[in-house]
Amino acid sequence: MIGRVRQAVAAARGGGRFPLLIGGDCPVIVGALAALQAERARPGLLFVDGHEDAWPPRASPTGEAADCELGLVLRLADDDLDPGLRGVLPRVRAADVVAVGPRDAGELARAGVPSLAGRLRALVRPAELTVEGLAAAAAALPAPWWLHTDLDVLSTADFAAVDYPQPGGLTWRQLSQVTSAALAAGGCAGWSVCIYNPDLDPDRCGADDIIGYLTDALR
Repeated sequence: MIGRVRQAVAAARGGGRFPLLIGGDCPVIVGALAALQAERARPGLLFVDGHEDAWPPRASPTGEAADCELGLVLRLADDDLDPGLRGVLPRVRAADVVAVGPRDAGELARAGVPSLAGRLRALVRPAELTVEGLAAAAAALPAPWWLHTDLDVLSTADFAAVDYPQPGGLTWRQLSQVTSAALAAGGCAGWSVCIYNPDLDPDRCGADDIIGYLTDALR
């Protein structure tokens, strides 16, 4: 998966296009960042997600790579990884990552897993979010940088078709404002949008909301 995503993103970038990566789950960003690192040693990442996603793999409560992808690209878990996986991972510096929207601090604390707060360039909780602050943080990232959106950053009232809902979260309007500000900032090299469970969206209202969000942002 990492290799195929890296190849697809590199081909799009090489053809002068802006890659939009629609993924079932967040680890697709590993391949995207690997493609950017082939262009520049220090790619940046604007990580918009309801979770920090930096669990040590052996401590993951689900056993899914989606608990770990940010930790993997920060190379926090290298000692626990197979050498073959370590060999294809990009290496992103914590100082080159801005995380927006995580609200799982309590879960991490209960499990004894250290938060990334204070270790990244910025970690912005939903209550602290402003469009101006987000735009400034994005502008400070090294180019090229990748924009990643996990739709579980939204509140369950706004979007329920996610596997791991939490209290709180952003509205669609807030997420659209964040996305527009990010895409308007210089240096954004591509965008990934992940997480949608159609089994939890029987009337497909969530799907319609996603299409509206993408259309508005790309317009």
